[in-house]
Amino acid sequence: DRVDERKAPIHYHVLLGFYTCAGFALSMYSMQLLNFPTWLLFKSARVITTMVGGVVLLGKRYTWLEYVGVVFIFLGLVVFSWGDFVVLPEFNLPGVALVLLALVANSLQDNTQEKGMRQYGATENELLLYSFGFGALWLLPLIVLRGELHRGVLFCWQRPLVFAQIIVAGVLAYVGTALILSLLRETSALVTTITTSCRKALSIVASFVLFSKPFSVNYIYGTVLVFSGILINFLARSKKKAAAR
Repeated sequence: DRVDERKAPIHYHVLLGFYTCAGFALSMYSMQLLNFPTWLLFKSARVITTMVGGVVLLGKRYTWLEYVGVVFIFLGLVVFSWGDFVVLPEFNLPGVALVLLALVANSLQDNTQEKGMRQYGATENELLLYSFGFGALWLLPLIVLRGELHRGVLFCWQRPLVFAQIIVAGVLAYVGTALILSLLRETSALVTTITTSCRKALSIVASFVLFSKPFSVNYIYGTVLVFSGILINFLARSKKKAAAR
């Protein structure tokens, strides 16, 4: 797709860029305050905020089974957070607040992307170009004022291998985001979020295997509840799709 074939209005892309920027920035700052498993499990709650956003922004309706799945996810987060609070004295409430705000921004981003595809016929390439382009413009003043841009450039200049790894990570992120947007076009924001949340289970397990950290049995209970909720939502969507045929 050429740039001049933009289908959605420019104000839509500016707003979507803001949601993209906010979700990314809040996620990164919250990761600095929370341990990785806790941060990752909270990110799995994106299913909840995406569902709420679908109701509010797009007027969607969900089945009782889908709401049951959301309750499981919520209870799992409570149990997991309690385990984190018990074993980690540095359990950080501001970090939790930031990751929750990131989830709200992610929900707005997901549902706004779906709206752009459904209402304006925007393509995956258009959404990638404009949302991340305007997102970078929203983020630029923040990283300049905080001095992060200068420190980042200096760090990469002194470590060329790190710069090469960042380039590779960026390419892989582009491919992954393009595939996610393709899935969004074929399904919905909720199904896409459920799909991306499933990979977080392996990430949490790998985190405990690869890095030593305090452990609580509540981590197991919380993780099981969260991913049971995700599975319930997936099955509910499959059932709804089969009934519609």
